[in-house]
Amino acid sequence: MVAVLLANLVRFAVPAGFLAWSLKDPAVAGYVFAAVAAVFAAYLFFADRTGRPEPDPSAWGPEEIEVLRKYHLAIKYPLGSKHFSFFLNGFRWSCLAWVSWLLWNRLWAPSTFLAAYFFLTAALSTRLDPYYYLTDGANRGRPGSAEELATLQRVREKLLQGTA
Repeated sequence: MVAVLLANLVRFAVPAGFLAWSLKDPAVAGYVFAAVAAVFAAYLFFADRTGRPEPDPSAWGPEEIEVLRKYHLAIKYPLGSKHFSFFLNGFRWSCLAWVSWLLWNRLWAPSTFLAAYFFLTAALSTRLDPYYYLTDGANRGRPGSAEELATLQRVREKLLQGTA
């Protein structure tokens, strides 16, 4: 419980701290926040793109191979991947306030970057926490979400049983 509260505090404290700093010096704080967000997203993109498994086609079906490659971080590191998605979304949603504030201060470059960051990191956040997003999609009736969630759970069970 304490860890969850601390994680929530950090999730909002870092962007809020940068935003408070920007009241004094918006240009420096805006560029530093954009740089921190870029480094964090670059690390996650790199981790997502490298280390993708090459499963044996004789042991896995085509849908299972696709799910294994797409969600490999969430399958291999479920808790860490979920927390990274959590923090990435903290950065993403704070971009809405940042873009408005930076545009108000006529700082076009970081505001444009952060607006693009908001949209470009959405898919990565989904890949990092597929159980949440696919369950939500299935509950809302989004086409394909229930099938992909079932495939993801089947892959996870096969890996836990050691059959593949």
